[in-house]
Amino acid sequence: ASIGLFDVQGGAAAQPRMQLASPIFDKVTITLDRKYYPGESIRIVTRNNSSKNLYIQRVAFQGKDLATPSVSFRELVNGGSLEYTMGDTPGATLK
Repeated sequence: ASIGLFDVQGGAAAQPRMQLASPIFDKVTITLDRKYYPGESIRIVTRNNSSKNLYIQRVAFQGKDLATPSVSFRELVNGGSLEYTMGDTPGATLK
């Protein structure tokens, strides 16, 4: 969860979804094994990250804002960029 992603079902779902959490890192790159996944890497960037900015204001995957606090595992393993914007009050965009 410290990278901003967590699967509450532990990968047991047929179509897993990763729930969003507040990342503690400014930047994380996960290199995917091309033998198993189609993408090269997943890049997670956290903007306005600090010990006071605990709340997610906005999350975008591949430049498109997410409307729900989750992203499909299948989309993630295609590779791409997940960008968090943090703030000091709860955000209203993710439900």
